[in-house]
Amino acid sequence: MADRKILRTFFDGEIGCIEYDESWQPELEKFCEVAKSLGYVSNESLTAMKVNQIKYHCMIHIPTNTIYAVGGVQHMPEYKEGYYRVWTRLARIPNASIPMNYSARFDRAIMPEFDGLLYFNCDWASKQPDFIATFGTTLANKAYSEQYVKSTTQITDYIKRNWWQRKSIAEPEGIYEFFKVPQVAWKIHHNKFKEISDAKIHKKNSV
Repeated sequence: MADRKILRTFFDGEIGCIEYDESWQPELEKFCEVAKSLGYVSNESLTAMKVNQIKYHCMIHIPTNTIYAVGGVQHMPEYKEGYYRVWTRLARIPNASIPMNYSARFDRAIMPEFDGLLYFNCDWASKQPDFIATFGTTLANKAYSEQYVKSTTQITDYIKRNWWQRKSIAEPEGIYEFFKVPQVAWKIHHNKFKEISDAKIHKKNSV
């Protein structure tokens, strides 16, 4: 794994976040096999994930070199020019080896799906020449929730809490239909999000 860069590590180096490229294809294909067995239609194959159109970051279990979560970032000018949607096709598969953090406060604990996948989705988007903003979506109607991975629904619901608005990390822009599903679009203030995430990581590394 030495020649494949790990962008950030968590839980004493047990898990890490990587930027997907073709060198990770065998591991992603294994992820897709499990995702398909669980009924995760949007993640059942590389074709379904649209890896040639969507930029992915992945969470890996470093000791076993296994991908256990993915999240993509996609340019969506059909929504707004210069806007990039983050956490596209977000999914996590069960892995008993993965340490869990159950803290409900983003600013008080390391949260890999946020400090890894979302952080680097936003970071990648911010470096694109036409970048204006990143945004995420959450379900506007709970009747649709069963169509989504349970862990994904829990993660995206987290953003809807007013705490994110009070911290100026994200703000709602309205309800729009994405892929025939009504969803709330949340503009993410990348600089504020990055500031909080970097401070947590620095504090952890300083201990």
